[in-house]
Amino acid sequence: MTTEKLVGLLAAYKSFGGTKVQFSPDEVMFAGTHAQLFILSNLRLLEQTVQLALAAAQERYYFTPVVITGIAINLAGNVVLTFADHVFHTDDEVVIDASTMRRYIVGTVTPTTIELLDSSVTGTILVIGNTVYHGLYAAVQVLDDGILKVSAASGPQTGTLEKATKAMIELEREGFTDKSPTREVIRFYQEFTDPLTIGVQGIPQEAIKTRVSFQRRPLPMEKVSLTVNPMVPYTHDYLLIVATRYFMYDFHEEEKVNDGAANELKKLNGMMEAVRNQQGKARLARKTGGSSFKFE
Repeated sequence: MTTEKLVGLLAAYKSFGGTKVQFSPDEVMFAGTHAQLFILSNLRLLEQTVQLALAAAQERYYFTPVVITGIAINLAGNVVLTFADHVFHTDDEVVIDASTMRRYIVGTVTPTTIELLDSSVTGTILVIGNTVYHGLYAAVQVLDDGILKVSAASGPQTGTLEKATKAMIELEREGFTDKSPTREVIRFYQEFTDPLTIGVQGIPQEAIKTRVSFQRRPLPMEKVSLTVNPMVPYTHDYLLIVATRYFMYDFHEEEKVNDGAANELKKLNGMMEAVRNQQGKARLARKTGGSSFKFE
């Protein structure tokens, strides 16, 4: 659904107990942004893959966004960004809020700079004050087999990291380095902080490039606006309408309007549960190849 259609449906006068209330396009878009986040996060509808470098001698990874304080072009013709400090490593994948969701691979890094390995990006596309996000900044869940080893300085790597709990890894940490080579990264855990933090069991002696599959929520620059359409799949258009209506009513200052939010929330919860049930059936059918179970 486009923003134009969502606004056309909901930016109008509504009657609440005999009182007419008008909702503006801005109110619809603001509510639509919250509705989008609610739907995508709860139904885990956004899944993608991003590049993450596991750096030598590091075992915890933070994905805090940083603001550009300087822009230059190096001798190779690539953009070099300066920050007060940053959390990126060579081979990480980043997103910049002024580049229409384009993703860039990080080249050479220093404690305060990163190189973007894309000669097509120029200093005129980016400006001081833009925010740079690690590709994992908006992650809500890394898939169970979601970290795939790709390569290291010594050559190709294979296999995936096993997902474990932080408590399990802490219990085994004391004897771990006596039993396994420190370059071997075998497990990972995640913490649901904001932003996400990932820990690994085993500290690589050299950087290891990985591909991470994960579910994410919208980035800040993906807020519903006149120029940014909602990201909710068209199959859930009605869900988006009901969720937007709920937040419109809930955010309003009139008590009568707030009362209407309760009805929309009840309807929304019922619809969400129905969608989750369908998702569960689809996942089960895929796992069994469709031969052991039949759903009417």
